[in-house]
Amino acid sequence: MEVGKSQYKDDCFFVWHPDTSWHPAFYAKVKETPLPATFMGESDCLDRLCIAMKAIRQGMKEQGKYLEKAPTSTS
Repeated sequence: MEVGKSQYKDDCFFVWHPDTSWHPAFYAKVKETPLPATFMGESDCLDRLCIAMKAIRQGMKEQGKYLEKAPTSTS
């Protein structure tokens, strides 16, 4: 996965890891290189993250942004 490249126009991404020991390094990295608006969040609770992803996906579907293909670069 590369920042700024996705299959669908409205792709968004999340980060999950079962513990929190990585949080300081992650947030230090994000501070020096901000993530794009398509980053929706991180969690150490997979259940909570799945609920959030489902809600976001439903909201996108209601807005007509569900699985709309991204423009393809010709260069």
